[in-house]
Amino acid sequence: MKKDPVTISLLCDYYGELLTDTQRRCIQLHYDQDLSLAEIAEREGISRQGVHATLSRAGAALTVYEEKLGCLRRARANQSAREAIRTAATRIAARGGPSETDAAAILEALSLMED
Repeated sequence: MKKDPVTISLLCDYYGELLTDTQRRCIQLHYDQDLSLAEIAEREGISRQGVHATLSRAGAALTVYEEKLGCLRRARANQSAREAIRTAATRIAARGGPSETDAAAILEALSLMED
């Protein structure tokens, strides 16, 4: 399954230290700096086909790490939960009344999570 460039870049942020130095550099040059395979090949001193193979192996490794460890999946789920909590707390705060203090506490906790 081909992953979109943003996902590959995010996976590299989480699991890049588990890749070889060459794999990590190729991922960063291709997905973060938008260099072509030929440009990476010239910079790294390997063939264009070598860059392609390195990117394929690195992408496969990142996918396996995510399947086993799920860091990106959890981060996305946490982000979604924070957004849902923020929406609910904002609605509670807008209504006023005794729950206003609870809503403020929820919003404060969210701000701490985001730092």
